[in-house]
Amino acid sequence: MPHVVCLDAPGSLEPDERAALAGVDILRLRAPFDRTTTRSSSSLERQARQGVSLADAIDRRVPVDTFAPVLLAQAASAIGFARRARVGVVVATGDPWSSFLLGHVVASALRLPLVADYRDPWTLCAVRGADRAPFARAADRRIEAALVERSAALTFTADRARARYACAFPDAAPRMHVLHNGFEGDTLIVASPQRPASDVLTLWFFGVFRALAPARALVDALARLTARRPEARRRIRVESVAGLDADDAAYARAQGVEGCFVATPRVPHTQAFARQRRADALLVVGDPDRTDMIPAKLFEALPTGQPVLAFGTGVDVARILERTGVGAAARHAEHGAQLLEQALDARAEGRPPAFWGPVDPVAIAAHHVQAEVAALARLLRAVTA
Repeated sequence: MPHVVCLDAPGSLEPDERAALAGVDILRLRAPFDRTTTRSSSSLERQARQGVSLADAIDRRVPVDTFAPVLLAQAASAIGFARRARVGVVVATGDPWSSFLLGHVVASALRLPLVADYRDPWTLCAVRGADRAPFARAADRRIEAALVERSAALTFTADRARARYACAFPDAAPRMHVLHNGFEGDTLIVASPQRPASDVLTLWFFGVFRALAPARALVDALARLTARRPEARRRIRVESVAGLDADDAAYARAQGVEGCFVATPRVPHTQAFARQRRADALLVVGDPDRTDMIPAKLFEALPTGQPVLAFGTGVDVARILERTGVGAAARHAEHGAQLLEQALDARAEGRPPAFWGPVDPVAIAAHHVQAEVAALARLLRAVTA
């Protein structure tokens, strides 16, 4: 049974998430401020906003992050909680990176193995430290190096991220592992639905185009395609929640493809699968400057049986799409234009696009959350042994 220590963020959980945690022992630490429920807690998201608030200015000058003093001040409570629960291993998930500090303190106090669970790269992220004060960046590097040395194991969500850390910390490479995110539910459809021929190709992005999921790579591919096939402007419909943000809209307008993008109402998560099945193809988008992570939307798309197109993502996404057979990742703008053209022509003929299939249900099932949980359990048994 897991025992969880987290920041108290009332109202931040969906009803199904609260139900899943009903039987879990949780210690909620109170903070005098909460910047996680009103906007993205990612420092990368904040870097993309215009202007800098006082809180952001403070955050960029504090080593690790501004949650560090809040968590460390309550370390005694976390230690007592872990001691009473008689835990066998401490798993610290970042970011926030201050959770690594708290995990280190608890594990050291109780002489337990520590597993550092990286959701994203920390100091080795290509863009994360761009606006950090020099002394804060230096402190972060020293603290992370000590964390890597102390950890019994380190987990990453992408092979490229693990490779980056293995190169920087070669002595710790044998202790580094990849545990992907995964999809939930029992539904697994391996056959793309047969559709009547249509002049319009509908691409659906189950999310919001934003700083960490920009539409620019997709816009570049659309611009390439419409330059040689102008009719594609009226035949391709890209649907997403809220449409394009201001920056992406201006860029799409300059490329002459803004009319391809359509804003749609928000869809409850319980209806997402049915909505995905109605689209002709699903989109996965990423930040080309952050190719060492895998967008979570990829895993939600895998079991739908729908063709998947990825833009602005890295080699990890391309490998998963190739291995499962569900789609393809654009390597550059011209390649993206070719993939869009394949999908457009296939839709006009009522057949799946050339980049879809043969689908491997075993390879898809390997990314079910239960498979990833089983891999984590094996790792935890190994470090506690």
